[in-house]
Amino acid sequence: MKYVLSGIVLGAMCVLLPLSGCSKRTVPNFVRAEVTIRFPTDANLELGTKVVTDAEKVKRLAAFFPGVGEGRSSSMAGGWTADGTIEFFPSNGKSISVAFDSCFEYWSEYPQGDGDWPLADEFRSYLVELMKERDNRP
Repeated sequence: MKYVLSGIVLGAMCVLLPLSGCSKRTVPNFVRAEVTIRFPTDANLELGTKVVTDAEKVKRLAAFFPGVGEGRSSSMAGGWTADGTIEFFPSNGKSISVAFDSCFEYWSEYPQGDGDWPLADEFRSYLVELMKERDNRP
């Protein structure tokens, strides 16, 4: 009976903590991202690297990789080749890299990710839009 009550209390805490705001993750404040297309399998992408410094664009790009840098693991891991990589640079600390597959379906931390994670359908179109933008550097 003691174990049943403990399970019920623990279950209730798991439901209530997110509602109270106690489980909010601290998201790294990325200030720059370097997007590298290694093997352009999409006709709308070209081989190359683009540096993104606009805060809103970096934030939107990072949103496609929830939990990046948290050391999560996944039981899903496939044999795919990285079509591209994105290296995120926080305002302080070490950079974090992710790789994505040629079909824009999965991502993993790079170079030694511990599992694969699904990518949102919108990632491909946003990446194409981002890579086609002209650089406004002086």
